[in-house]
Amino acid sequence: MTRRARQTNRMDSPPFMTRIWTYIKAHTIASATFITLCMSVFVFGVAYWMRIPTVYFALPYIPYVDESYVMDLAYKGLREHVWFALSFWRPHLNLYTAMLAIMVDSKVHGFDWSILPVNTDRITAPITPFIAVRTLYIALGSLTVVLIYLWAARMMPRWVALLASLTVAFASYHIT
Repeated sequence: MTRRARQTNRMDSPPFMTRIWTYIKAHTIASATFITLCMSVFVFGVAYWMRIPTVYFALPYIPYVDESYVMDLAYKGLREHVWFALSFWRPHLNLYTAMLAIMVDSKVHGFDWSILPVNTDRITAPITPFIAVRTLYIALGSLTVVLIYLWAARMMPRWVALLASLTVAFASYHIT
């Protein structure tokens, strides 16, 4: 085949983006994977929307004793640069996610960890770390609803998986 013939064949073929879109339409949109992805995004959106009002709930007063306890441990860990599990009595994932959320929030809002209070005593001085931690917990809780949908969709019809995930998304014990 000559060089001129190859150039003619390129001109006759559809543009690159049209070929990509044709491939996507043929292999993705009609497939179960795309439907599962769309349903997962929908379930995450519903779960996140249900949990958003709890971000500012009762601030600056903290109604839950365990929240102020975890924040005190996170503050101590960040102030004293203590990250090891042996430094705390019974560390749990809640503590480390709180530390992570406070670190990210300090980078975004630009505050120093040394200003964090020594003891929150159920009344908070800076509420921004609490909002950051609660927002991270909301995102993680919403992701569990998506995981429930994906897990149930593998074993049952999609409508049953959607019903199961929406049940957990609207369940009050999972929101608070």
